[in-house]
Amino acid sequence: MNTKIRILLVILLCFVLSGCSLNLGNIGSKKIEDSGFFISYDRGETWVQKVEYLRVGPNRLFFKTAQSTFIKQDPNDPKAIYLGTLQDGLLYSFDGGLGWQKTLFQKGVVYDIEIDSKYRCTMYGAVSNKIYKTEDCGRNWRQIYIDGNNKNIKSILIDYVSNNKVYFATADGRFYKSDDFGVSWKMLKSFDKQIIVKTAMNSNNPNKIYVCTEKNGIFKTENGGIDWVNITDRIDLGDKKTVSSINNYRDFEFDLSKDDAFFYANKYGIFYSKDGGATWNVLKLLTKPSSVNIYSIASNPKNSNEIYYTIPNKFYKTLDGGNTWVTKTLPTKQVPIDMMVDRANQNSIFMAVKLINK
Repeated sequence: MNTKIRILLVILLCFVLSGCSLNLGNIGSKKIEDSGFFISYDRGETWVQKVEYLRVGPNRLFFKTAQSTFIKQDPNDPKAIYLGTLQDGLLYSFDGGLGWQKTLFQKGVVYDIEIDSKYRCTMYGAVSNKIYKTEDCGRNWRQIYIDGNNKNIKSILIDYVSNNKVYFATADGRFYKSDDFGVSWKMLKSFDKQIIVKTAMNSNNPNKIYVCTEKNGIFKTENGGIDWVNITDRIDLGDKKTVSSINNYRDFEFDLSKDDAFFYANKYGIFYSKDGGATWNVLKLLTKPSSVNIYSIASNPKNSNEIYYTIPNKFYKTLDGGNTWVTKTLPTKQVPIDMMVDRANQNSIFMAVKLINK
């Protein structure tokens, strides 16, 4: 018998007798490294992955497989960018995304952060079912709240006029407010266990707050959370069959070029309201209604005719308010979960990516 065969048989016999097994599952498998964070410097014509950690020394480290949850830009410092993740904590860059650092690691899923507009080193983080607060630009965090129902905290807001007022929303539909910088909390509204996925505050009036639910549309308050109305109930396409698709949330982004205007992406398509949800228009897209999953939308903060949206592996853009569209193939096959236009340089677009759930 060949010597090599004898050796192989001995090795296999040892595994059998010891109860061990050989795992060949990873042989030939391709490692996914096209997730994390991407930047386009030319309005979406080309994209580059920016996922390198800042380090001292010869070894380079990357987060190419990071499962992103959101992107945010510091309104007072456009070079400061924050990227939430499922497993890598909160990633942040102070040079426009070229190099990254990590904080809130091993605390849980980072669903959202909010930066105090008056004290930029003060931030609140929604991490799994807890809220953390830092007052030294993320060097140290302390837990200030844990949800008694063990539900995830999906979104957090700070009143930019009276920064003692802080709000958060839970995944099961509860909306809370603090009047003392997060020391104590009271529930303002329960949305009947509807799944809240995002909240947003009007940049011209902090009393105007929007709560986006997964399958029941968007609710709005104009008095800081006292009274609420479902503004998507005002969308009427003349077909009752489209209601469930319209209420099925995908993304919500303000049109910062106007007082109280925004884009709302849902299972049906993309809608635009120029008057806080009083009236709606549906955008004409290249894709047919309810035919694709739109994951993120964005617009130029100084020119709302420049609109962008993504589906897996595809990027769509219009420069004329939706009359004509251009399609580009993205350099990733993963999910472009969030997107925003750089407020300081509107040629640049940031995109957060997470892995597709197989």
